[in-house]
Amino acid sequence: MGSLSSPPSADIMKRPRVLWITPWYPSKLHSTLGNFVKRHAEVASQHAELFIFHYFKNSKTTTEVEFFSERDFSGVHLYYTPGLFGKIQLFLFLVRILLTRGSSTDLIHLNIFHETYWTVFPLKWLLKKPILCIEHWTGYHNGNYSKLPKWKQSLIKWSAKHVDEFQPVSHHLGQAMQSALGISLPMHVVPNAVNVDVFKPMPGVQKQFDFIHLSTLDFKHKRPDAILRQFAQVLRRYPKTNMAIGGDGDLTPLIELAEELNIRNAVTFFGELSAEEVSAYFNASRCLVLYSNYENFPCVIPEAWACGIPVVASDVGGIKEWLNVEQGVLVDPKNESDLKKAMIYFLENSEKYLPDALRAYSTAYFSYASVGSKFLRRYQHLMR
Repeated sequence: MGSLSSPPSADIMKRPRVLWITPWYPSKLHSTLGNFVKRHAEVASQHAELFIFHYFKNSKTTTEVEFFSERDFSGVHLYYTPGLFGKIQLFLFLVRILLTRGSSTDLIHLNIFHETYWTVFPLKWLLKKPILCIEHWTGYHNGNYSKLPKWKQSLIKWSAKHVDEFQPVSHHLGQAMQSALGISLPMHVVPNAVNVDVFKPMPGVQKQFDFIHLSTLDFKHKRPDAILRQFAQVLRRYPKTNMAIGGDGDLTPLIELAEELNIRNAVTFFGELSAEEVSAYFNASRCLVLYSNYENFPCVIPEAWACGIPVVASDVGGIKEWLNVEQGVLVDPKNESDLKKAMIYFLENSEKYLPDALRAYSTAYFSYASVGSKFLRRYQHLMR
């Protein structure tokens, strides 16, 4: 008779106690920075006891500490002052957290390594607990990492060797990070998460827009200007087509461009939205359009799918790891006319994209339940 496998140890079965350290997190100083980090925290908190330490440089002359509570976890915002004195305060506050919470911490989960690398040494010195790091930064493949001072690159590389596991949001990002640092790193991809209870189909909502674009509206990164230019070309063939475009960037240059292109009447502009408002806009639209110069795998793509609409996106970063012919169209990021062709293709073939199938796909891979199970497996693995 074969022997039975041993049951999991008590340490593996208990809810891990995780100290979450991040420089990006929504706060009173920046309401949207790191909203994807917050979603990951919401996901992880379903399987672990989380305490968030968020730090952000303040323009004021005094450091401010603000405790906060979410539904399933709590944390602290440290708004530290610029300059050397502020950095010393930041370091001492981290040490204080480690000394007071160390005995009740099983794991440390960093975010955005080029900004949290400096925590690795005190973490290893004071806690000696496993360290993970979720990575979102596009700087590894858009050239920004190579622009960092050489001393900082050296410290990042040294610190990375002492992290037990990196969790990039796409394979492409993981490869770019390893290439930039010039070393092999332990990697497990954990994609961005979508709250499918918020992003969902809304029966009865009328489709007001053929296309929608939502981003930070950065011309060099997100290229909303290119989208407007190609949309103007689409209008020549389909003059009744319309678009909604907006986000948390400056709308003025885009409005001026729309007027210059003589398409102002066909474009609706909107500002920063809540998650519920984004879901409503997706439900009122037929297709999400992105044309970024570089990306990892932006949250808006699986959010759109969760609402049942397909995506036209540039073939950059980790997008092609998830977007295939059933979910939308990939376009050449170096050929703007390819974007126009893709938008026309959608208008002529929109019936090919099945809302229920798009939502099922998003739920299977990006829902809190799906991503949460990945976090739990990685936590349990490292706690062994």
